Amino acid sequence: MSYSVGPRRSEEQKSAACVARPHVIAAINLSDIRATFPGRFPCRLTAPLLRGRFDSRNGRRLPTRFMILYAIMNPSPNFSGDDPAVMVASNTSTLSASIVATLKDRIIAWRYPPEHRLTEDGLCKEFGVSRSPVREALRVLATNGFVRRTDNRGYAVRQVMLKELEELYDFRLALELYAVETLATSGASAESLASLAKVWDQLRRRPKRKVEELANLDACFHEQLAALVGNSTLLGQLKSINERLLVFRMIDFETADRVTSTCDQHLAILDRIEARDAEGARDAMRKNIRDGRNIVGRSIKEALARSYGQ
Repeated sequence: MSYSVGPRRSEEQKSAACVARPHVIAAINLSDIRATFPGRFPCRLTAPLLRGRFDSRNGRRLPTRFMILYAIMNPSPNFSGDDPAVMVASNTSTLSASIVATLKDRIIAWRYPPEHRLTEDGLCKEFGVSRSPVREALRVLATNGFVRRTDNRGYAVRQVMLKELEELYDFRLALELYAVETLATSGASAESLASLAKVWDQLRRRPKRKVEELANLDACFHEQLAALVGNSTLLGQLKSINERLLVFRMIDFETADRVTSTCDQHLAILDRIEARDAEGARDAMRKNIRDGRNIVGRSIKEALARSYGQ
């Protein structure tokens, strides 16, 4: 790979280039560059860098990050190959997304107890990456309420506790009562209702499944009903709640006869929607959700025991 310096551009053009790709500059990290482009960058430049701030005419070696920044500020028409700066930013973003997904799954499953400390150093070593994707991952998790920033500039896991869990169930109840009332009033596709009913009728006859599979099937049932309403905001909110409730659904399905009762309740909800019985659909949904809410105290204790027992 080779670089050649293109025509000199005006300050306005250079500023526009920076504004257009601020994420590229922010994402530049030497460790990520080396991992993404091993041995692909030249060591020297023979033109002033950033309008004379760094002058390499004397053959001085320049840090790789400055070379990429130079390529951003002075793109060459003769440059061949992929844009290295964009590729580095994309690689960092991909690493960050992977770390977010892994940590989020652990938090949702209560593999970390409340206030479990997450450090940049520890996560860098675990995932084998530099600080940039780890910092971005922790920032995303903090924004979404899965961790919180501590006084010592670290992060602590933020688990939902009893009051917040009760509030999540109450919020979920309000959303789903609206959903089934809307479906019963406006009508829902008979084919869609029949497809859902088939799943839960079969499950009632063969209920032996892993609790995680049952919990996911339960969440999917409620999300599919919300999707039939056609309100993307409602569906998004419900999915967000269901993420946090996953482990509690799993604990709930460990209760004797809970699978059978859930099948009966889901089939009753579908029956009332199909019959255009809005009040009946609301009553059936209310019973289904409240059965889970009534055991939140026990569910919290079980989740805590699991998190500290690992």
